[in-house]
Amino acid sequence: MKIVTSVFFLFLVFPLVLMAQLRNPDFDNWTNGEPDEWLSNNTAPDYIGITQTSDNFTPPFAVHGQVFPLFTISFAPTLVAGSDGRGFPSGNPRPTSLEGYYKFTSVNNDMFLISVLATKNSDLVGGASLTLTSADSYIRFSAGIIYFTDDDPDTTIISFSIINSGGLANAGSEFYLDNLSWSTTTDVGNYDDNILDRFNLEQNYPNPFNPSTKIKYSIAPPNLPKGEASVGTSFMKFVTLKVYNILGNEVATLVSEEKPAGIYEVNFDGSKLQSGIYFYRLQAGSFSETRKLVLLK
Repeated sequence: MKIVTSVFFLFLVFPLVLMAQLRNPDFDNWTNGEPDEWLSNNTAPDYIGITQTSDNFTPPFAVHGQVFPLFTISFAPTLVAGSDGRGFPSGNPRPTSLEGYYKFTSVNNDMFLISVLATKNSDLVGGASLTLTSADSYIRFSAGIIYFTDDDPDTTIISFSIINSGGLANAGSEFYLDNLSWSTTTDVGNYDDNILDRFNLEQNYPNPFNPSTKIKYSIAPPNLPKGEASVGTSFMKFVTLKVYNILGNEVATLVSEEKPAGIYEVNFDGSKLQSGIYFYRLQAGSFSETRKLVLLK
């Protein structure tokens, strides 16, 4: 049986994202049922959750992951960067996002999780994570990147899996993934009409803070210049703004509703939390960005 190293457990607890030299990013090259340069949790013949597929965004192939029922439990597919699961060597310049194309079928609120750990000399230097919901056809995702230090990472571990906040993932949930790439630009591109292509999540102010701080974000419909969103347009997106602790546990939900285009400001009260580093993440459709805030009491 293949064993995914202990570092994989870390990004299930504290999922993150960052830069590396991507290898086999289109999943076109396979050997003995495995995508070259990647490690799956397949265990033949009992469990095969990661497979090659011709249902791709660009020919010839993509990767397909499916939750596999075995006896009375289910096993979620997992794919990790590096043939040994230890990630890819990193390089410069540091990217702003990991991008690619995906499809996802969700059963009972399962989510497609994209995570990356970025380390230097085995120390964490930054990251982010992205959880995606159902998409019937290939659409583009963009997972924003946070750096916690000024160091450039020497190793980046990317992972893809299916999770459920209530427990095990459910049989029937599946993802398709193709055309991974890094972005080093700060602007949000016009990727797809199904994706929010103009948004901004600002750094909270004040930061550090005690006990409250303000978070400002904006939502604009496709082709509307950034900064010119006006409240009340017909464009709507389901938006969540959540706060997480250093272990990746949710500590507050600030927004969870349909929002028209506009510029918004919310207050986060940390009076019931301990001092420390926290993260706040804005997600609208398939687009997400995460920033760091610091509570000092």
